[in-house]
Amino acid sequence: MTATISNGVSASYSPAEDELGAADPTALLAESGDLKPLAERTYTNPVPYADGKSHTAPDPFVLKYRDLYYCYATDEHGILVSTSPDMVHWTSHGFCYTEAGRRNFWAPSVILINGVFHMYFSNMPAEETDTHTEIMRVAVSEDPLGPFEKKAELFNTFAIDSQVVYGDDGQLYLLYADNQVTGLSDDRPGTSVMIDRLVTPYSRENKPRPLIVPTMDEEIFARNRFGDGRDWHTVEGATYFAYRDRAFITYSANAYEHEDYFVGYSYAQLPNKQADAHIDQLDWMKQLNENRFDPLLIRSPKVEGTGHNSIVKAPNAVDDWIVYHGRNADDELYVGTEQRVMRIDPLYYAEGGLDTPGPTAAAQSAPLYGTVHDDFADGLNAG
Repeated sequence: MTATISNGVSASYSPAEDELGAADPTALLAESGDLKPLAERTYTNPVPYADGKSHTAPDPFVLKYRDLYYCYATDEHGILVSTSPDMVHWTSHGFCYTEAGRRNFWAPSVILINGVFHMYFSNMPAEETDTHTEIMRVAVSEDPLGPFEKKAELFNTFAIDSQVVYGDDGQLYLLYADNQVTGLSDDRPGTSVMIDRLVTPYSRENKPRPLIVPTMDEEIFARNRFGDGRDWHTVEGATYFAYRDRAFITYSANAYEHEDYFVGYSYAQLPNKQADAHIDQLDWMKQLNENRFDPLLIRSPKVEGTGHNSIVKAPNAVDDWIVYHGRNADDELYVGTEQRVMRIDPLYYAEGGLDTPGPTAAAQSAPLYGTVHDDFADGLNAG
């Protein structure tokens, strides 16, 4: 098997295989301490699970902690969690959070704060049928696999699709979606992406600002929803990240049940001083191609309903990958039956913007390992 390591050297070898069938990163070190060349590795979407079964993973949020990736996902009955050593081969661990009397556990995100994992998500009373009763909550755990324990509610009104991040200014920010600003708009009513600062991990400053609002027909969720000619739009699922001198927010729009659910993005120029990089005060602009609709991810002949992503580094800690959900286009759509599965594709930066070959459905080059591997569980060693 021919392989190329990061310095361009090629060689042949038979890699050690772990129980999931993936090359074990620790087996890449020879007894002499020299690095063995990396094997050519591929994957095919949707990513597989160790038990050979198909697992749904709507709204996947992926967190890298030590030597494992943790994926948290939406489910009717609780928050699902899965793990992977390489972003390709996954093991399901069931629910990491459930709550009696509640259902529709939507769009979790997790951040490590002072050694404790904080999970932000929304759910609603079990007896309710109106999804606008979804309320955002915070739960914590010292173990990324959970179980998580509820600590607080961040809203008393509809709010979904959280992401909590530390800005370069050291401030803790909450990105989310609600309809408080654009829900009653005469022009393009609907849900928009909002931001608020967190005073503590459990309380908001309560000075929300809109970051991404509906502007395009492609973002329409339902035509003539109110019977007065106005169409309802949905802009949701924000993910913030930065690359060099630009900040990006990916978002999803349209409706997840629709074939044309898509991922777009906005961008902003970062100031020269990190202390001035206040996410809620940057000049955000939607990415368009000569004022034309040009999404980052949208349906292909093989995949539909692409949306709600997270961005995560490959095992080499260099390359960015986009993790998102989608449905197999060849499968018949059953309304009310969950069919969204996890997919991954590389994310590229070019000319100040983003690009990806996704949604792919054929074999692709897998995320790369690094040239050294250590989760530092036992501290720093002599090597």
